[in-house]
Amino acid sequence: TSIIEDREGRIWLGSNWSASTGAIYYDGKEFTKVSTKDGLAHNQINSFMIDRDGLLWIATYGGLSRYEKGRFINYSRIDGLPDNHITSIYQDK
Repeated sequence: TSIIEDREGRIWLGSNWSASTGAIYYDGKEFTKVSTKDGLAHNQINSFMIDRDGLLWIATYGGLSRYEKGRFINYSRIDGLPDNHITSIYQDK
């Protein structure tokens, strides 16, 4: 299970327990689920990271997703990643 707060104060929750879960965020008023139906690379979440620009990155079993302006941009082996199963994310200095 992973948890992170984004630059807009939303709390993101993710888990690799189920291939149907996706991620859930709480904006202070309601919970919203996002999944592959919304553009996420995979529904099993391994970890989150906020980069120095404040963008949310999500490591999944199916690649790496970046959440920007309400949409997901995905990266996978086709884009040069060594594998689609991303377990964690770290930002270079």
